[in-house]
Amino acid sequence: MPVVEAAFELDPNSARFYLRKRGKSQFSRTAPAVVVPGEDFAPMRERFIGELDLLVAMGGDSSEEPSGTGVEIDMALARFAPVIILSQAGGNAAKRKPGFMRDLSQSYGDPKLAGAIRKLNEDLDSVTAEALPGYFSEAMVDRIEDLLLTSMSTSERRSTDDENVADLRKW
Repeated sequence: MPVVEAAFELDPNSARFYLRKRGKSQFSRTAPAVVVPGEDFAPMRERFIGELDLLVAMGGDSSEEPSGTGVEIDMALARFAPVIILSQAGGNAAKRKPGFMRDLSQSYGDPKLAGAIRKLNEDLDSVTAEALPGYFSEAMVDRIEDLLLTSMSTSERRSTDDENVADLRKW
């Protein structure tokens, strides 16, 4: 919740909670909430992943395979959305990262985009967990903006959602 609240303070149009209609989700009303019908996470994930431009994946402690974090990474990859994995948080995302990095050139057909995603992920791996907050405040926002600019100029087809509202997403 603090991350969404902080994002809302910076840009109210870009911060929102995604929740299941039922379940145990809790949130404070400091940012808009998108409430998706359904008992499980699948419909909420489809809505959330369908609207994102970049996925930052971290943690995940499920013993199930695939984990929810892994499903979200796969969904973002299917949309050719850039994926950044914070290994410092451990969990399912960190376990997934070696394979993700190995397969980047197959996951993203545009070599420039794959290279930019690889570089940012490698650079993040060199930052200690303790140094991450400083790295995020000093460099990460600019790095993400650069990655999104690269993503905008890619030849990859990116549908926005399962309803095929748009075949190609450009900013």
